[in-house]
Amino acid sequence: MKTLYCNGTILTMNPDMPEADYLVSEDDRILAVGTGQYAGDYDVCHDLNGHALLPGFMDGHSHLFAMAYSLLTVDLKAAHSIEDVLTKLRQGLPVAKDQWLVGMGYDESTFNGRRDLNRLDLDKISTDIPILCQHASGHVGVVNTKGLTLLGYYPDPPTIPGGVIVMDEGTNLPTGRLEEKALLDEKAQAKMSSINPERLFAAFKKAQQIYASYGLTTIQDAYTKKDMYEALCYAAKQGLFELDVVSYVDEALFKEQMDQAPRPVYTDHYRIGGAKFFLDGSPQAKTAWLSQPYAVVPEGKPQDYCGFPVATDQEIYTYAYQCITHHWPLHVHCNGDAACEQLIEQYGKALKDSGSQEDLRPVMIHAQTVRDDQLDRMVWMRMGLSFFLDHIYYWGDYHYESVLGPERANHISPARAAKARHLHFTLHQDAPVVMPDTMLAIHNAVNRQTSGGRILGKDQCLTVDQALYALTMDGAYQYHEEKSKGSLEKGKLADLVILSDDPHQVAPDQLKEIQVLETIKEGKTIYRKPG
Repeated sequence: MKTLYCNGTILTMNPDMPEADYLVSEDDRILAVGTGQYAGDYDVCHDLNGHALLPGFMDGHSHLFAMAYSLLTVDLKAAHSIEDVLTKLRQGLPVAKDQWLVGMGYDESTFNGRRDLNRLDLDKISTDIPILCQHASGHVGVVNTKGLTLLGYYPDPPTIPGGVIVMDEGTNLPTGRLEEKALLDEKAQAKMSSINPERLFAAFKKAQQIYASYGLTTIQDAYTKKDMYEALCYAAKQGLFELDVVSYVDEALFKEQMDQAPRPVYTDHYRIGGAKFFLDGSPQAKTAWLSQPYAVVPEGKPQDYCGFPVATDQEIYTYAYQCITHHWPLHVHCNGDAACEQLIEQYGKALKDSGSQEDLRPVMIHAQTVRDDQLDRMVWMRMGLSFFLDHIYYWGDYHYESVLGPERANHISPARAAKARHLHFTLHQDAPVVMPDTMLAIHNAVNRQTSGGRILGKDQCLTVDQALYALTMDGAYQYHEEKSKGSLEKGKLADLVILSDDPHQVAPDQLKEIQVLETIKEGKTIYRKPG
C-alpha cells in the first residue's frame, strides 16, 4: 500500500534535501521524498495537518529488559525521603514466599539530609522477606538483612572484585549498601531473580509502547546476559517485538558467541549488535572513577576518594582485543575521566596490536566527564560517544555542589567539543534510569539547564539540528544501519515519527513540551497519542 504524507513540515535529516513537501511510503519502505506537488499515485493520504514528520528516533543506549522488569517492581522515583521509600515498599506487599520485594529508582540526593538507606531501614518492612532497593543509577542498591544473608554477604561478607559491600565502622557489619559488582555480578543477580515469564512478556509489550510514545523505532538492551538473551529470543519468535531491538551482550555471552560476528540483520525485529563492558559506576552514586577527588566525598571515604575501577587494564585490553579480532563492535560504560582514560589507552593499544583497519565503531557510553584531551585521542580510533545529557537536568545541581564541583560540572557531557572533532555521538536516557523522553533529551542538549535553573557549560550547547542528528543519523551510524535508517530517503525503512511542532519553530526553553503524536515502524502505526 502506498501512503502519501503531506501538508506539514518534513525534516529529512538528509543534507542534500533537509526539508521536503511530501513523502511516499510503500509497505515498509520509503518510495519517494520530494518538494512541490506529488504527481504520482497513492492509496492513502496521511494529512500531517501542519505537524512535523521526521525519521524514527534511534535509542542511543538503554536497557529494554530492565525497563520491562521495572514495570513489575515498586516505583521509587517519586520518593523524596526514607519514609517515602518505606511507604511505597509497604504498598508492594505481599509478595510470594520465594520472591524478593524489589523497588527501583530511589535517589538519596533528593532526600532531606541526603542520608542513604540502610538494611535497618528495610528491616522495618520485613525481616522474613528479602528486599532490594535499587538506586536510580542502577549501579548501587540497598538490601535488608534477610537479603544480605541469602546473598552470603551477612554477617561476614566476601571480597567482591570490582564491587563494594559497604561496612558500618561502628558494628563492623554490612550497612546493606552494595556497589557495582557486589550488586550486579551474575551470581548475585541470579539469587535475586524471581520473574514470572508471563508477566515479563506482557511487560515487554508495555515497555515497547513507552519507547514508541517517545518516537523511538529502534531500541536497545545493553549488557544482555544469557538468560535475558533467551527470553528476548523467545519474545521475538512469539512476535512480541514491534520495534527493532538490538542487544549488546555481556562478557559470558560474548565468549559463547564470539565466532558469530554481529550483522545488521534482524530476525523477528531482534538481533545482537555487539558487546558491552563496564569500567566504573555512576557520578550521582559517587562510584564513577575520576582522576581527581569528588567535590564532597561520601561519608566514611578518605578525602582523596575518586571512585574506583571495576576492571583491570588487562581485562579491558583482552576484551577489546577479542572484540576487534572477532569483528564485534564494543560499547563501554565510562562515566569518570579515569575510566575514559583506561578505555582510550587499552582500546587504542588493542587496536594497534591487532593491526585491524575494520570500521567497528566502538562507543564510549555516558562519557560524563571525558576531557578535551581525551576527545582528541579518540579521533584516530574512530571511537564514538553516547551522552546522557539528562544528567544536567536531573542531577546537575547535585553535580555542581557535591559530585564534581563547578569547573568539572560545567564541562559535563561535552557534546559541542565532540562535534567540533567530528566524533559521532548519540543521546540517551539510560532507561529505566529515566524515561526515554527524546524531546527532553533534545531540550537538554540545546539548553543544558538544571532543574534548579543553573546553566552548565553554555559553550557545550548544541543546535537543534545537531541534537536531532544525534537521535537519527548518528544513531543509525552507531548501529551500522545508516543505509536503512536515520534519514528520510528513497529505499530506507519507513520508520517515522510525527511531532506536534517543528523543533526549529519552538522557543528553546519549550522544546521539552513538543509532543509525539504518532510513531510509525516500517509503515505501520505502532503508537498514536490518545485524543
